[in-house]
Amino acid sequence: MITTREEWTRISDNWERIVEVFNAKVPDSNDTKNGATPDDVARHLTELLGFDTLKETLAVVCEAKKHDGRIYNENRTYLRPSLPSSVVSDLAEDEMVIVKARLGHLDDIHPTHINQTISALKKFEEITRSIR
Repeated sequence: MITTREEWTRISDNWERIVEVFNAKVPDSNDTKNGATPDDVARHLTELLGFDTLKETLAVVCEAKKHDGRIYNENRTYLRPSLPSSVVSDLAEDEMVIVKARLGHLDDIHPTHINQTISALKKFEEITRSIR
């Protein structure tokens, strides 16, 4: 069984990779010509991490930002089954202190971009799984 510390380390490392992809692929808010679409980002992240790992990591971030209305409830519902139970226990204790300490860079990606990526991920997963 994975310990909570190992789980958090893995999730934190995955979040760092997601932030790196966003920093490299998503344009500045003033730049409308360059950069990737949410579909491109979701596809790239899935290739990098796989569906399950990406969903797990985004589920933790959504849980940490559970009061942020810019992440739609339908996207939270989609990710909820991927949320590790030990992480839920940690978040219930003292969510922001633990998340900030373990995830870091939590605010490096705007919640709207996170939401758009989750929406694109849902579409991409449906298409990919229907082909198999």
